[in-house]
Amino acid sequence: MARTPHDVIADFLPAMASNDRSVLLAVLAEDMVWHTPPSTIPEFRGPHRGRAAALELIGGAGSSLFVRGSQRVEIEHVIAEGELAAAQFRQVARTTAGRDYDNLYAFFFRVRDGRIQELWENTDTAYALAMFDRNAASWLL
Repeated sequence: MARTPHDVIADFLPAMASNDRSVLLAVLAEDMVWHTPPSTIPEFRGPHRGRAAALELIGGAGSSLFVRGSQRVEIEHVIAEGELAAAQFRQVARTTAGRDYDNLYAFFFRVRDGRIQELWENTDTAYALAMFDRNAASWLL
């Protein structure tokens, strides 16, 4: 039986938080594209083209922003219709500065043949920037 977009997303989100490469390799299409918000920290701003770029984004953001092993997701909603899916979830972690991070995310996905083909990330970037002592004014103006 074919894996539904709902199944793929339910596997992807915890794997993203834990950087579980075996699951990520299974659910991310080789030519996938990950779009991040324009107000994202510049070194993580996308689009990130290809599975290798997505894995680099996951690993880079996880290791530079959060204490290793502290990230987890709490999935609130997943809906899917055809090849499109949306998930609302909280990402909870400990920042490398020792702060408790708890941010709400909404990801939108295009899933084909059991793999994520495209991902659009939406989150409260103002909260994230404050948590990481970043000032968006220098790169948004």
